[in-house]
Amino acid sequence: IGGKAAFLTAVGQLRSAADGSLLAETPMVLEYGSPYVKDQQAWAASDGRAWSYRFEAKDGKVTAAKAWQVNVPKERYYAAPLWWDGVLYLLSQKGILVALSAETGEQLFEQNLGIGGTCYQTPVLAGNVILAGAESGKCVVFQAGREYKEVSRPVFEAFKATPIPEGKRLYIRTTTKGSEKPGLWCLGE
Repeated sequence: IGGKAAFLTAVGQLRSAADGSLLAETPMVLEYGSPYVKDQQAWAASDGRAWSYRFEAKDGKVTAAKAWQVNVPKERYYAAPLWWDGVLYLLSQKGILVALSAETGEQLFEQNLGIGGTCYQTPVLAGNVILAGAESGKCVVFQAGREYKEVSRPVFEAFKATPIPEGKRLYIRTTTKGSEKPGLWCLGE
């Protein structure tokens, strides 16, 4: 922002990555989860609300302005939002997926994924599909876009960590009950 690297905290503070100094503040306080930041704009969801703030640097000062705020299912949002092609995907702890226009906050769709367990993992984009999962190991793969189009429902061992896409592979670290060693799945080529 203004040519300087910055980060946004869960209590709505925009800070300099170089020295931690406060650049701007927002009332965007997250009880759980993390914000998503892209191109001087931030998005987040907490306790039945989703919102977006825009940051601007001018004459050495950074300002924050609310772009929009909307109501979403009154749930905990452990997962950070996922942004793709102007769509913001929110996954609640109980597996309710909400897609919003990142620009306006308009709801595009809401889908109960029915995957059981708590959703701690941030949905991940792999190619043109998104994987959303729960600690139960149950997942849903759906097409990225403005409409909900389910592709498949894979099941893995229990996991809480967000999967990591790398090239043509997707890595999932699992947590097998009673085991001291986590498992690792690799999907792809």
